[in-house]
Amino acid sequence: MAIAVHACARSPEARPDVMSMGWCDTEPMKPVGRPARIPAAVPVSGFGTLTGWVIQRETGDALGSAGVRLLPAAGTTGPSYSERPTDEYGGFTFDSVVVGRYQIRVRRLNSYQDSASFQALPGSVDTVRFALRAYRCHGY
Repeated sequence: MAIAVHACARSPEARPDVMSMGWCDTEPMKPVGRPARIPAAVPVSGFGTLTGWVIQRETGDALGSAGVRLLPAAGTTGPSYSERPTDEYGGFTFDSVVVGRYQIRVRRLNSYQDSASFQALPGSVDTVRFALRAYRCHGY
């Protein structure tokens, strides 16, 4: 069974099907004052460390409970790391990362997902920041 979310129709003559209604929230988002903070990270000899934060692009507020996953980059054979939730300040850390190239994937309910590349180097700490755009269309 496929569920389709339709773009918002503002035309007065539009008559949506009652079984596949959709709507988008177009009101400007207001910040709620959740500060973002990158967790402290200590380099581990022989391994890479990745730390960072995830914020809401429209407001700058920290996004807690976003899922961050570290996967080997295409064409590499490194390990993948389990998805970790961001903390209340939007922060996350992966320590003891095996040296190699990785893809970082970030997702959160009601936000568009994002990704970035990361090269883990021995003894280094790298920082990445994600600003997820809100997905504000709803329907069934």
